[in-house]
Amino acid sequence: MHKKSQITIFIIIGVIFIMISIFFLQFKSEKAEIKQDFDSNSELPPIKEYIENCLSTSSEKAVWDLSLSGGFKTSKNSINYDNRSVYIYNKIPKLEELEESFAKGILKNFDVCFDNSIIEKYGFNITSENKNINVKINDKNIIVELDIPISLEKNKKKTDFSSFLTTVEIKFGEIFKRASNLIQKSKTVEEPPYDIEEECELYDYNKLTNINIESKQGHQIVQFIDYSTLETSYGKSYEYIFALEKNLIKGDCVG
Repeated sequence: MHKKSQITIFIIIGVIFIMISIFFLQFKSEKAEIKQDFDSNSELPPIKEYIENCLSTSSEKAVWDLSLSGGFKTSKNSINYDNRSVYIYNKIPKLEELEESFAKGILKNFDVCFDNSIIEKYGFNITSENKNINVKINDKNIIVELDIPISLEKNKKKTDFSSFLTTVEIKFGEIFKRASNLIQKSKTVEEPPYDIEEECELYDYNKLTNINIESKQGHQIVQFIDYSTLETSYGKSYEYIFALEKNLIKGDCVG
């Protein structure tokens, strides 16, 4: 009788163990199924793509537009040229200052482009925190990173995005180095004005860049026009324009 009771207890314990195991496996399977359903949701890719496209177009617009005004959006310390304010370089700006200026322009454009209602049309509830944009100017391109913690929720399923990255394929770093050298040379030449035509190879870094000098209202407008971008998706030449205080340069570099 005692032995029979022991067997019964072991059977009950075994049944309980099996039930617990089945419940655990079923719960784990349901969690995996929910995650898989949400990750494979066909609505998520276009939402992510929408944010990436917004960042890309906002970055390109800011870089191209600000480059036409010396890299800064300001009416102070500027001269009007071609219906826009062009920043006067009293001194050569630092790359960090230009990166900060580009970041502000990109963020402003992104705020116009990014619209929560677009995402809400997919049935998602969206929560986003403060945005931050970091810009890194390289010789061959400009890297833009957007930090924007976003949470998307739909049907009790949730996913998070934190950062997005895009590249503006403009060789700004290469051009800026030549522009800085040109300014420095114009201020230190023994017999001003500095004749740029004698040393065009120092500034036409890719044999596809023209440098035009134009006098205006006692100042000089300096244009770096890079035609290499004509063969890219941009389909137009890139221009970097700034102004100098005095007529320190003469000539042009036109290839």
